[in-house]
Amino acid sequence: DDFEDDGGDGGGGGGGGGGGDDGGGDGGGGEGGVNDERRAAADEGITSFNLDARRRPVAEPQLCASLFGLKIVSLSAGYGHNLALSADGRVFSCGYNDRGQLGLGHRINCTEFQYVSALEGVFVCQIACGQAHNLARTTDTRPSHPFDIAAKDKEKEKGAPPLTVPSAAAAADGSGGDCGGVYVWGNGSLGQLGLGRRVTGRRVPVLLPALSHNGVRIVDVAAGNNHSVAVSDRGEVWTWGHGEYGQHGGQASVSTNDLVDAFHYYQPRPLLVDPGVKVVQVECGSCFSLGRTESGDVYSWGWNGHGVLGHGKGYFSHAPTRIAALGSVDRRAVSIAAGANLCAAVVETSQCPIQYRYLLDQCHDAAAELGLGTCDVVIRVPGSKKPFFGHRIILESRCRFLQGYLRAAEQDHGCVEEVFDTDDEPSRRMLSVVLETEHASATTMAALLVYIYTEKLEVPPHKLKVRVALPPGP
Repeated sequence: DDFEDDGGDGGGGGGGGGGGDDGGGDGGGGEGGVNDERRAAADEGITSFNLDARRRPVAEPQLCASLFGLKIVSLSAGYGHNLALSADGRVFSCGYNDRGQLGLGHRINCTEFQYVSALEGVFVCQIACGQAHNLARTTDTRPSHPFDIAAKDKEKEKGAPPLTVPSAAAAADGSGGDCGGVYVWGNGSLGQLGLGRRVTGRRVPVLLPALSHNGVRIVDVAAGNNHSVAVSDRGEVWTWGHGEYGQHGGQASVSTNDLVDAFHYYQPRPLLVDPGVKVVQVECGSCFSLGRTESGDVYSWGWNGHGVLGHGKGYFSHAPTRIAALGSVDRRAVSIAAGANLCAAVVETSQCPIQYRYLLDQCHDAAAELGLGTCDVVIRVPGSKKPFFGHRIILESRCRFLQGYLRAAEQDHGCVEEVFDTDDEPSRRMLSVVLETEHASATTMAALLVYIYTEKLEVPPHKLKVRVALPPGP
């Protein structure tokens, strides 16, 4: 039964011959069907398959000899199979093939990487493996440089014909090949291929028509155990496949919910996210998904087993929800990743943790007579004609040293100046302070203000001793 066709109602047992929409059954089944598959594979030059597939743990990394000579730029792993993407847009596969997930046209396991010839003529730029299905995103951007000799020789051995680059005229009229789409293959019994309820699997990659026919240009794809997600260049999220655990969000109406209409998500459907949110990257775990937005926020939806949605223990909501801990005024997510039951995010923190840099810019503008902004304090040091501007609420809360000077100046009515912002604006009352300390200078005062506003020390190395000698600051 391991090699019976999984398409339609014709498969099964030893003699099912039909096979539905998966491209026909295996005909004979049993030992004869297996031999037919072996002969077909041998005709294609595939000799490294193993019908008696046994699991052999590999405790240490080993170099993959079947990819020698190829420049591999991306890898993806499913439950028992792997995909490799080369720099020239070609896909290679190896591993379990019981559901046709290797895309080679048969269901014989392969212990070495084989070229997926069904993708010849398109340039693949991204691959994603589910449990036993795959997605490949293509692009119309193709390389124009020749490949190295070693890569060519290796590809010839694997039966991969040379890549032809379409002419400019062919690219302009669309006749030069694919212009960006999603190819799917492998197991589709739960709708994870997006080809409809009658297709339960594909042994070779096929273009997903539901996205290409709608004029949708996909910029990212991801695959979970048995569901798939894609993002368009407009920031829209499309999702399809198994939905029993809320993998498609929970904002759809009851009449189209997967629990009511089990086949609704056998084709790509748009995911409802908060208005104005533009998603640029998606990742899938076993039964959940993550989406990173253009602004650096991360949304999660699906099953919250092991707390993978990032909202705490016991959280339950299928609707895409922003993960508050990953996005704020001082941090933004720049990349996300998901395993079966865990997630990770690379978060970029601001160069200015206190987020007062824009206010410090106002201080500099005021000193350069470009406008006072919201400054309400002017500070002077002996021996320098340059005034330093600031904001009293920040200076007092961040620096005890200046706090005493400012409060003393407030008691002295003679320390209030009338300062004109611009010729068209009325004067502004500014609290004026003169720092008469031993080490006060233009250099140390400028460094002190930068540190107060940004927690960064910007001072020439030869002036550090002078800065350290100042009274305790923030």
